[in-house]
Amino acid sequence: MKLAAPLLKRHLPSHRSNIIVSLEAFKQLVAEQSRCSITYEGWPPPSRIIVGNGSFAPFGRNIFVMRRALKDGMRTEPTLVLCCGTRPTLMFRRSEFEALVKHLPWIKNQLREFYKLI
Repeated sequence: MKLAAPLLKRHLPSHRSNIIVSLEAFKQLVAEQSRCSITYEGWPPPSRIIVGNGSFAPFGRNIFVMRRALKDGMRTEPTLVLCCGTRPTLMFRRSEFEALVKHLPWIKNQLREFYKLI
């Protein structure tokens, strides 16, 4: 493609050369925005940080923190993960975890009510 641009400049009228400039600018922009690495590391991710001894003891679940990629693929966010075996069961980002802690008294009350129904 780099060799084709000078050839096109010679054969196109001067008012069309802005198309070539625009295409080159677009190509450069795509190259800059495509500089992200592959985000999938496998499961469980080897870069995870084990919380405590890695076990959520009362329930026999694994627990760790990982960096989860956002939709744009360029940024990540810390995520708390509870697993059942090797499958993720719950994934909390920071704001969700803080909301969970804030609502714990209400959650405990709801669990007590649910327990009475069993």
